[in-house]
Amino acid sequence: MSLKCAIGVHEWGGCRGLKCGRTQTRAEAHNWAKDCETCSACGKTRPGGHDWGKDCEKCSACGKTRLGGHDWSKDCEQCSACGKTWVPAHDWGKDCEKCSACGKTRAASHNWGKDCE
Repeated sequence: MSLKCAIGVHEWGGCRGLKCGRTQTRAEAHNWAKDCETCSACGKTRPGGHDWGKDCEKCSACGKTRLGGHDWSKDCEQCSACGKTWVPAHDWGKDCEKCSACGKTRAASHNWGKDCE
């Protein structure tokens, strides 16, 4: 380690010290271009770095994709964040009128047939 590094006067090359190899603590110094959660130069991670925005499946900053990012809690057939639909998704169960997962109700499509009163 050089004397400059020892007293905290580093020469930086991105997120690494040019002489000592020490990594920066500031997020701005890292290269998040390929993956918003992992620096491509040093491997440092930052959970929650992606911007899933309106798509829920693709980060608008780095382009990384994920599965299961949608919010089906209010309606099992439509994501409340991006509006994407997925059919069929509701679990009408024995109730036939109320989804056991999201609580959405239906009356018009109720099947009064087999075992339903």
